[in-house]
Amino acid sequence: MEIRRFTVNPYKWSVIFIKYPKRKNLKEIKKILRPFEINKDKMKELYDQIKNNTLENGGHFIYNNQCMLGCIILYKQKNKKREMVALMHEKRHLEDHILDYCNIRDYEAAGYLAGWLMKKLM
Repeated sequence: MEIRRFTVNPYKWSVIFIKYPKRKNLKEIKKILRPFEINKDKMKELYDQIKNNTLENGGHFIYNNQCMLGCIILYKQKNKKREMVALMHEKRHLEDHILDYCNIRDYEAAGYLAGWLMKKLM
């Protein structure tokens, strides 16, 4: 499992990127995701999937707009192409939440944010 943390300036959003979560790391994952536990049922479902190793789809995006927090969880995929698709999908959720929260409707700003995030996540 790999964990990265960074802040998206100038928007001041904190981001956590968890790559390839594993059952043995569940306690650590729960501690990291405590600020996101707004929807208890959804979080329980995620924790159960990690615990039972039934991680489906490509990943998860979890957010807490009140705290300006976003978390991308990327699951191990069968190949690099599927992994890239999953990462881009979850990254897009993060972009949308940041831009929406900051009330930004500028395509150029969205493009810069997308590129900057990609560099951080690769």
